[in-house]
Amino acid sequence: MTELLVHVGDPQRGKGVFESAECNKCHLIHGTGTNFGPDLSEIGNKLSKTGIYESVLDPSGGVSPTYKLYHFTLSDGQKISGFVVSETVESVTLRMEGGIISDYDKSLLTSRRESSLSAMPSNLQAQLSRDELVDLVEYLASLK
Repeated sequence: MTELLVHVGDPQRGKGVFESAECNKCHLIHGTGTNFGPDLSEIGNKLSKTGIYESVLDPSGGVSPTYKLYHFTLSDGQKISGFVVSETVESVTLRMEGGIISDYDKSLLTSRRESSLSAMPSNLQAQLSRDELVDLVEYLASLK
């Protein structure tokens, strides 16, 4: 981490990394992308570069309750996963991959398990060069 923090990236290249790494399949930035994971439009106001690196390098290290992933099994054997958007005695509403929001009757749920892992892939840095990672963090830090 300390080694990464001494480097200054290029936010424009970082935007390209964000797109090529398909981060926009789960995140919104200024209305562009998919509303599944946190909206990153102002992440630079919320997290320091250190915090952004920590979130990218260890996404399961600190998951907000809003983004706790749950795995469910339905009575027909179908397995679904998502974030609980709302819940009543009768139903649960999930935001699932792709930003799809669906309601499920609780009487059809046979199991429910909270994941200990983030929905964000834990090996993103393995897909990027050091320079690409630095550029990506520089881009995210610039979003205010």
